[in-house]
Amino acid sequence: MAKIVPEQIHIVSIQVTNANVSMTKGKDLVEKNKAFDINFKANTSLSLEDQDFCKVDFTVDFLPTEQLKDQTDFSASFSIDFIFSIEHLQNFKVAVPGTEHGFLLDSTLGTTLMGIVYSTARGIILTRTAGTILDSILLPVINPANLLDIEQIDQ
Repeated sequence: MAKIVPEQIHIVSIQVTNANVSMTKGKDLVEKNKAFDINFKANTSLSLEDQDFCKVDFTVDFLPTEQLKDQTDFSASFSIDFIFSIEHLQNFKVAVPGTEHGFLLDSTLGTTLMGIVYSTARGIILTRTAGTILDSILLPVINPANLLDIEQIDQ
């Protein structure tokens, strides 16, 4: 499998497609506790042509914890689309018969992209929530490999 060269990964576009904080009851509880359940979802799509583009749709949902959900209807959701240009992307496609397009993305590149996506989203969400009920919220440190939405291929 090809070696990852960070300088060959280019961020083409970052677009916040949804930034929503909603609540009609329980504001004091949320401000006091700052305890949320956080759900992450990342969907990756690759160019099927000779172009070296990869798109990652990243979504973060904040919901009240189990102990607070009867006392507040708080929710927040952020969706951010990332488009990358990756030089020699075809070198990271691993042939896997039986998959939708006959290949999957090498897990090392996938994990690298998820690390970029997650850390960038952390900063975007931090700045977007300044002055709101989520003021100074930081996404927790996680293993970016856990965000891969495709079967991992290690070679």
